Amino acid sequence: MFRHLGVSIDSSDHSCGATIQAVCLAHSMRARVSFWYAQPIPDSPFAELQGEHAAGEALTRADAAARALGVAPYLGANLFTAGAGEEILNAAARAGCDAIVVTHDPARGLQGSTADELLKHATLPVLMFGPACAPARTPAVELLRAEYQRLSSLLHRWLCLLGTVHAEDEGALHPYWLAMRSVITYVRQTVHPLQRCKETRLFSRVRNRAPEVCAEVDELLLLSRRESDLLDELESNVARPLDSNAALTGLSSALARYANLVWYARGREESVILPAALCHLEAAEWEQLHAELHDACGASDSASVSGTFASVSDTLYKATLAGEHPRA
Repeated sequence: MFRHLGVSIDSSDHSCGATIQAVCLAHSMRARVSFWYAQPIPDSPFAELQGEHAAGEALTRADAAARALGVAPYLGANLFTAGAGEEILNAAARAGCDAIVVTHDPARGLQGSTADELLKHATLPVLMFGPACAPARTPAVELLRAEYQRLSSLLHRWLCLLGTVHAEDEGALHPYWLAMRSVITYVRQTVHPLQRCKETRLFSRVRNRAPEVCAEVDELLLLSRRESDLLDELESNVARPLDSNAALTGLSSALARYANLVWYARGREESVILPAALCHLEAAEWEQLHAELHDACGASDSASVSGTFASVSDTLYKATLAGEHPRA
């Protein structure tokens, strides 16, 4: 029996599945759990910003999964390090963990990996989860995953865009106003219809088949309404003149709140609702659900929106490296 699991996570689907398995293990033993996102030391301020946001998403999803499954996270941290294995071992010692959980994809080879470092140098048990822990891939689940990743990618680019702008650079955000608006339009035209379909079709089926997750369904419906409110707040911030420190701070805060809620809701959904659905729904129901979800989100060219925003955020990044922000 372990009392405190230290879990090394990353942004992969494989890690997501292993994280849920680790939390389930902690729940079965009434153990605490801590999460660490170890990544290489960034070689630029922009790379550091990207790394912080990637870690923020993964840690938020892991925290949400733990809370949804009844395990209170002890701590979560982003570790920029030249040696991930050593840093994770140090973090585990500081937190008082009595076992470490790590994921590993055999396709990448074990030698030189973080898992390899931990297995060689750990003085406490190391539990390794393989690729079979990744979420099951039905077409409907894959569609939901793909649309979530597209939205998350847009949010990351937007967060990085705001993180590279300084309020004193008057007009720096003006060239990107249409791109920011396009993200909100994409959410309203593609993400929200898909979400409503998911709630009415998938959640209702799960509620009927698995009464034990009804409370979690209700929680996710509340989060969905909160998410809609935060999108309204974000839209109102985009509509304001973005030519002052207060305006930039307000927009950045609104975006961070919205992104964190999107990530948190996904963590709860993938740890409770999707596993219950995979357990209880029949193949014919999955086929019907896939068709319904596809119809709900098929009208918008979300790839075009994603490409447009990637282009403008990359432009800002290059201008930042050159020491000059574009001006209106």
